[in-house]
Amino acid sequence: MSQPPSQNSQEYRAKLDEENAKKQSSEIDPYGFKRKSEFNYLQYQEIMSEYLPTLTRRAMRWSDVMKNTKNKKAVSRSSQIKRFCRKGIPTEYRAQVWMDLSGARTKMNQQPDLYKKLLQQSSKDEDNKFKQMTSQIEIDLDRTFPDNIYFNGATEDRKGMLSNVLTAYGIHRPDIGYCQGLNYLVGVLIIITSSEEMSFWLITSLLDDIIPCYYDKSMAQTLAELEVLGELVNERLPEVGTKMEKEHKPWMVISSKWFICLFIDVLPIETVLRVWDCMFCEGSKVLVRTALYMVMLKSEQLQSSNGLSQIKSVFDDLDKDSDILSCHSFIDNMLHKTNPMPASKIQRLREKHLRLVQQENS
Repeated sequence: MSQPPSQNSQEYRAKLDEENAKKQSSEIDPYGFKRKSEFNYLQYQEIMSEYLPTLTRRAMRWSDVMKNTKNKKAVSRSSQIKRFCRKGIPTEYRAQVWMDLSGARTKMNQQPDLYKKLLQQSSKDEDNKFKQMTSQIEIDLDRTFPDNIYFNGATEDRKGMLSNVLTAYGIHRPDIGYCQGLNYLVGVLIIITSSEEMSFWLITSLLDDIIPCYYDKSMAQTLAELEVLGELVNERLPEVGTKMEKEHKPWMVISSKWFICLFIDVLPIETVLRVWDCMFCEGSKVLVRTALYMVMLKSEQLQSSNGLSQIKSVFDDLDKDSDILSCHSFIDNMLHKTNPMPASKIQRLREKHLRLVQQENS
């Protein structure tokens, strides 16, 4: 009969620690997503134990800020709020702060009945273009977060909310209608706000006022954004840039999803939300800086990769990467290592590459 493994063996202790960490944690994360079978509970527990003092300090500071909103004062942009957003918005305040900083609350107050009217209009619309849009939305509902208890019917089903918001936005902006990727954005907004109307106004402000229009039929601004990333990589990481120039449209293959889905299903959800906290306060330059930092993190692996398929695989399973799983460290390092990156520079690059893309497509 074989003897049990030694209690002193490093391998046995590591396995025991992992099992204990799993018992102490839930298989469902705080946002309703089921953790993957290979999720490293011990690593996550260690990261969160280090992060806890930051969370506590953050909650206290935001609590003071939010006391002012009880007198119906909105959270407004300032150097203090920018600093606080970079440290992360507590879950209990996130929806309200996003609504205030994005301008969504102002829009909602200016047109308080618009969302209801759009839903009423959707029940009467017989236009073929409308039917095609709603048909595509219905197809994508089951593809949206099947591993999330709020969308797979495990506890409640928010697919109806998702369908309503996407349909209303498609009517509101017929030039965009519905584009794949929007389902993920609205899905996250619903998870955070638990409100159809707030989600509608947030997606409206996000697409109208904050980010480039990645979702129009031409995709010109998406293509331009990829070229902006490529130029910044050439400037900051010339060895990686040289490697990429040997491939055909590498950034389109690697990073289209990053921008179209705003890093959903690319980075861990808590890291995504921290990026969005910064985005709603500082604007879309944060998206470019995040993408650039992801390339920085993987620069050595990219340089040693052969062929586009291998290059793309470098960015697989980012939710296992401790540099990315630790959302606090990720944001701090991203902001530090991509600095300086003025919004004016990104805007100039966007205008330059949008002209080039439009010339190429004309």
